[in-house]
Amino acid sequence: RVFDLGDSTSKYMFVTLKSAANGLRFAQTINGNTVDNEQMIDTGAISTNKWTHIALTISADNKKATLYVNGKNVGTTLLTGYPSAYAGTQNYLGKSQYPDPYFKGYMDNVYIFNYALSASEITTYMNK
Repeated sequence: RVFDLGDSTSKYMFVTLKSAANGLRFAQTINGNTVDNEQMIDTGAISTNKWTHIALTISADNKKATLYVNGKNVGTTLLTGYPSAYAGTQNYLGKSQYPDPYFKGYMDNVYIFNYALSASEITTYMNK
């Protein structure tokens, strides 16, 4: 996992570099831990051994999650609930709530905002 935020294995959101589909995945659930209950964005594998900027936005207006890689929108999904549906008692960078392998790499400039950044703001932070 790049990050895993939530309360348990039935209320969480995460970004992983190696999903079951062998690519980058964002997923969220507030109703249980089966794939049928998750809202997901799946995209292809990202390059290894080089810096990659990953950003996720969640709009408070329409519950739309958007995943960006190196400033490019790689997918969107509508969420059934906001991350505020869970208290966030188990929050990890580089670690999963499941017994998944730890993140193997480096992280730099990890930001969490209380609003969804625009595409141009993501580019600004990407270039810092």
